[in-house]
Amino acid sequence: MSSGKLDCDSVEPALSVHLLSIYWNRQQHSGLIVYRPAFVRDMACGGPYFSKLLLNAMYFAASKHSPCSDIRKDPNGISTAGWAFRQRVSDLLSETFDKSSITAIQALLIMTSSLFSRCDERSVSWLYAGHAFNMIIDLGLHVLSPETASAEDLEVQRRVYWSAYIIDKIHSLYQGRPPILCEAESNIPVRFLDDFEELEGFNTLSYSTGPNLNSLPLYNITVLTKTCELCMIMERLLTGLYSGKRSRMDHIQSHSNVEVV
Repeated sequence: MSSGKLDCDSVEPALSVHLLSIYWNRQQHSGLIVYRPAFVRDMACGGPYFSKLLLNAMYFAASKHSPCSDIRKDPNGISTAGWAFRQRVSDLLSETFDKSSITAIQALLIMTSSLFSRCDERSVSWLYAGHAFNMIIDLGLHVLSPETASAEDLEVQRRVYWSAYIIDKIHSLYQGRPPILCEAESNIPVRFLDDFEELEGFNTLSYSTGPNLNSLPLYNITVLTKTCELCMIMERLLTGLYSGKRSRMDHIQSHSNVEVV
């Protein structure tokens, strides 16, 4: 950062580091949407896994957890944190909304989670999610990549798809709408190649401190995998609920699924 090699999109390097550190520390809340090694590398060299749209979405998501008043429209209003980053996302999104890309999908998914949980803008959140899901289908991220794909490309694909799958189910549950991404229409395995984040130590940045918290591993890969499995059960319940006419056997199966949960 200090060497000026990373593209911070006109944000002060120290603030950029601060916000990205918070983001990496809290990314597990909605799945591991952004694959950190690829993002940071391409942030320095302008590669395909970095974009200013994605960067500003990450800034916005992290802003509400930052004590920095400079990023708030109202210094005393936490709800206004990151307002400039949100405006920047809107401006950049208008330039890329008609072209599918992985970084656009990631940015839309991040904004989907942030707006729904933080700003209670459910309609905008749902529209962003729908566009992200359509881009996933458009790029074919729901099916296995060719054997020629690199291990990094496969890892990015799996993280993006399964994070989107989780977000789809959570929003379907909260908003009372049928899910869009279906397990039966995808052959992406719930298996991740890079397990560094599994035993990465917990960082108390933006969290309440406590005794010996820094010595705890994050288990992020396990959390992501098990959340995917829970969402598969959730999909069966939601699909049965919104499928219209159902037989007695369907009701029995749904009851069985509830007991499993």
